[in-house]
Amino acid sequence: MHSLARWLRDAIRYGWFLVQVAIVLYGLAMFVYLVARVTVGENWNLIAFANAFLPWLAWCSMGLALLALLSRYRGLLIAVQMPIIFTFLILYSDVLLPRNDPEPVAGPVFTAATYNILSHQSNPDYIIHEIGRMDVDILGLQEVGEGHAAQMEDMLALMYPYRVLEPRDPPVDGIGLLSRYPVLDVTLFKPMPSSSLHLRAVLDIEGTPVTIFVSHAEPAASRYAPLLYDDSRRDSELEILRTDFLETELNPVVLLCDCNMTDQSDAYRALDRVMDEAFRRMGRGMGFTYPDHTDWAPPLMRLDHIWYSDQLVARDATTWQRTGTSLHRPVWATLALRQSLNQ
Repeated sequence: MHSLARWLRDAIRYGWFLVQVAIVLYGLAMFVYLVARVTVGENWNLIAFANAFLPWLAWCSMGLALLALLSRYRGLLIAVQMPIIFTFLILYSDVLLPRNDPEPVAGPVFTAATYNILSHQSNPDYIIHEIGRMDVDILGLQEVGEGHAAQMEDMLALMYPYRVLEPRDPPVDGIGLLSRYPVLDVTLFKPMPSSSLHLRAVLDIEGTPVTIFVSHAEPAASRYAPLLYDDSRRDSELEILRTDFLETELNPVVLLCDCNMTDQSDAYRALDRVMDEAFRRMGRGMGFTYPDHTDWAPPLMRLDHIWYSDQLVARDATTWQRTGTSLHRPVWATLALRQSLNQ
């Protein structure tokens, strides 16, 4: 009996030693990642993969730092976690700290949302129910299938008198726009031959023409496999969208996008140089949108975004908390024109 108790104590002591070694190694790995993020960047696919999950990497370090409080070497164990924790706090300070009041504007105010309805697996009745609950003025839809589009035409005609629905089966290429504002012009296009369908529409918002893009970017290949992760096609597609379409617009522009990128990607930063993203300007918290398919596990990342040009201001933004049986939570925002052409 005495020997068994001694064996258990030795096993626990050795196990705790291995845990402390793992804490140190994890902290050192995060430090190497941060150095590589600055020096090499997303030229290494492994760095691009890690960027997509940076908040989770930091939260893991926070948990390990709390666990390290039990160690006599707690100072060292906590210190090696601090670089990734400080990086997270700096990068996400704008969504973690209280917001200032939105900028006052003189132009019309409207609400907009982006929603990947994932027609191949979602229930159209639940999707339409969530659209009714959101009650936005302008709604961009991705992955629109024939069946969902037909029900929207029947059930949403009163709520949205102006509808541009381009369903496809399989629905990954399907795209749509629901609007309470008149649609003056519509163009369908693909930035690259392999791209999903994109939509450009000009709306009359109380006398001001506003260009709305509804886009669905190519997802990264092997999204959850670090060594096989490849976002090059997505980045090329978004670069063409940005340079050939968004930057050439003279009207105020809103981009409603399942961009398949997180806010730590190079593609996000490139777009952020020419447009503002509503959630990062006026949202609170992490706002993760995908994948949401259980009642107990939270989404892992925010892939859905509302972007706007400098003729507009975001007054509020949030991630909708229900999916309507899609894997994506919608993103919802209140936008306002700085001034109207009627003024």
